[in-house]
This record gives sequence, structure tokens and C-alpha cells, in this order.
Amino acid sequence: MPCVVGIDFDSRAVHLVRLDENEPRAEYTRVLLEGKTAWDRCFSVSQLSRGWLWDDVYLVGIEAPMGYRAHALYRVQGAILGALPRQLEVWEVRLHEWKGALGIKPNQKPTSVDLTRAAGGPFDTYSPYGWPQDALDALGIALYARDLNAKAIETQLAQ
Repeated sequence: MPCVVGIDFDSRAVHLVRLDENEPRAEYTRVLLEGKTAWDRCFSVSQLSRGWLWDDVYLVGIEAPMGYRAHALYRVQGAILGALPRQLEVWEVRLHEWKGALGIKPNQKPTSVDLTRAAGGPFDTYSPYGWPQDALDALGIALYARDLNAKAIETQLAQ
């Protein structure tokens, strides 16, 4: 099953959502970063390179750092990028891009209802209901990346 992963992060945790390309399935994983400072925690990002998470993944959407303390977030983003398997296509996604494409206002926190609607219907398994906000943001990024990629493929095939 081909999958897209959406990544939302802060200086203390990485939130990943694997979104099945063909089925209404999403799975959330949180990786806690260890260390006293944001600098120290960057070194624990390497644990992302292990495991089942990347099986069948072909595309990753990762949030673009912004706002207050973005300098610390750029460090974390760099560590995440360094830990990802090299064969993956990785897109940096800005907040206004994914929210706008999913019909969510820029200053609105997306809800599971918003994202279920954007997905075109309910999820079969690993329902986003009850997920923390960071997981919902990662799901939004994954939905955006999946849909934008599908549109690009459609356009290419139509030519």
C-alpha cells in the first residue's frame, strides 16, 4: 500500500501521520525527543531512520518552520531531513498552502471533522478523532501532499 507521511514537529517531539494513498486509513506516531535543550534534542531525531514507518512510503510533506523561535525549529527540521531515508521525495509545506488547499482558514486549528471532510469521508482505521492537535496538523500536511501529487500525476497523464 503506497503511503504519504505528513510531519509536524516542535523542539520536543516529531508527529508523523502515515496516510494510505488508496484507502481511508491514517496512522499516527509521535517520537519524543530527548535532551535538556533544543540543541540536545536534535541529536535524538536519528531514531526516525529506523523501523516500519518508511515501508511503502514514497512522499513526505514536512511543515515549514515559522514564527517565534523558528531558528530552533530549523535545527530540528534539518535533523529530521538528515534522518529520512534518501529514496523519499520530500516537500516542505507552508501552513497557508495546506490549510488553503483543504478549505481551512489560516488562523483556524483544523479539527478531525475538518480533515475527515477534506479527505472525502471517514477513515476506516486509526481514526483521527481524539488525536492531539500536532497529529491533526500532520494529517493535514499528508492530505495536502497526497492530493497535490495526485493532481500532478493526472495532469501529466492527460498530456
